[in-house]
Amino acid sequence: MHQPRTLIDLLEERSLTRPEHHLYTFLEDGAGEGTALTRGELYSRARRIGAALQQMAPAGERAVLLYPPGAD
Repeated sequence: MHQPRTLIDLLEERSLTRPEHHLYTFLEDGAGEGTALTRGELYSRARRIGAALQQMAPAGERAVLLYPPGAD
């Protein structure tokens, strides 16, 4: 059985089998239903962030990512 080595490996593997599978719902303050996020959407967002980081820093460099709570 294959064991994913990184979070991206795991997201890729899971998004290939069922990309439409609902993972999270982010509830905003006072919001009714919130924003849903699927496996495929999470994988796509993680890849975009990774690609942007690769353009900003050399391979192996560390980065701190600070985001406010929410789907964005």
